[in-house]
Amino acid sequence: MVRLPPQRVHSPSVAVAVAVAALTVWNAGLPVARLMRLGLAVATQAPTICASASRRQGRIVSSQQHRSSDEPETTAPAGSEQQRRTAIVDRLSELYPEATCDLVFTNPFELLIATVLSAQTTDIRVNSVTPALFAAYPTPVELAGAHQTDVETIIRPLGLYRNKAAAIIALSAELLDKHQGQVPADRVALEALPGVGRKTANVVLPNGFGIPGFAVDTHVSRVAQRLGLVTTTTPTAIERELCTLVPETRWGQLSHELIWHGRTVCHAKRPACAACGLATWCPQSTTLGEQDHHIALQHVTGPHAQDYLRHLQQLS
Repeated sequence: MVRLPPQRVHSPSVAVAVAVAALTVWNAGLPVARLMRLGLAVATQAPTICASASRRQGRIVSSQQHRSSDEPETTAPAGSEQQRRTAIVDRLSELYPEATCDLVFTNPFELLIATVLSAQTTDIRVNSVTPALFAAYPTPVELAGAHQTDVETIIRPLGLYRNKAAAIIALSAELLDKHQGQVPADRVALEALPGVGRKTANVVLPNGFGIPGFAVDTHVSRVAQRLGLVTTTTPTAIERELCTLVPETRWGQLSHELIWHGRTVCHAKRPACAACGLATWCPQSTTLGEQDHHIALQHVTGPHAQDYLRHLQQLS
């Protein structure tokens, strides 16, 4: 995840530039070195990869598909490998039938702001500050006119609060100026907003509008690579491969399931391999993580641990 330069930025215009540049790099999944080399220049947005169309409340909302000429086409694997990946995807849905977005929101605007705030922090921590934030600033009108220091006070526990406050105020102003205060249900328009890139759009589209999108965060990237669901390492390429495994109506759900598995079992440092419901199909299950079953159970942690263990027992 992107780490911002430690110095404080006192100019509002510079603060917005810093925030937008940092969030753009975070959305694109780029390393912090890229941000430093570019000197806060905004990286070119990743090309749209997974095209989708969805009808909601009598309207067709479609997103354009773009692929650069040097990007290889991704095809689904054949034979037994495809069966293995299908088995993993099916079991994920059985282990995490309740999987959903962990951010708490009541409308697309709240989801958009919460997603921007979630950069380099946890959803739990974001959920601890958003009730007060949305009580004070329930719509883009109030947030666009807010004093930055007042917003900073509310979101201070998140870290990077100065840059995030500047970013969500600028974002709200853009919604008023160009979208009549409404969050656009369109990928191109979303990614044109300050600080919003492909990752954020892929959270907002399926969870806020029911439009297909596949968010790839650090959990999705780690778990998909360990399970051998993908053969690539960059966020856009991982997204493209994962999109071939399920219908577009399942993209958002599979993303949530992979995130929950990464938070609950397949941890970055010490995965609970001996307690993993996917171990049968995982190529690293006997070499990577905890191999003692009783100890591995202690490594099953997080807010979804009990539900996971209950479903695991039902499947055994």
